[in-house]
Amino acid sequence: MKGLELEPERGNRCRKCINHRLEKSAKYAFRNGFDIIATTLSASRWKDLILVNGCGIDAVKDYMGVDFWDIKWHEFISPEQNKKISDEEGFYRQKYCGCFYSIGDNIK
Repeated sequence: MKGLELEPERGNRCRKCINHRLEKSAKYAFRNGFDIIATTLSASRWKDLILVNGCGIDAVKDYMGVDFWDIKWHEFISPEQNKKISDEEGFYRQKYCGCFYSIGDNIK
């Protein structure tokens, strides 16, 4: 995200990155006959759910027959339940969204 390296987490860098990735997902889905896309960022405590879901909805608008699953995970599971399930199942939980730039923001 050249030029946005110093943007804060959940800012313009995130919006541009999420838009780019979900646009690629929507295009792939369209070309390969999938009718829905989603992202684990929807459940991430490091991301703004409104931003993520907005990017997903925008990403599919040019791909007829492809929808974005904009589930609001926080309405179904609390952060405590999320952690408990993750621990029980042995899920890997990192302390940043996965973006190279956010590592410095969240790992200290």
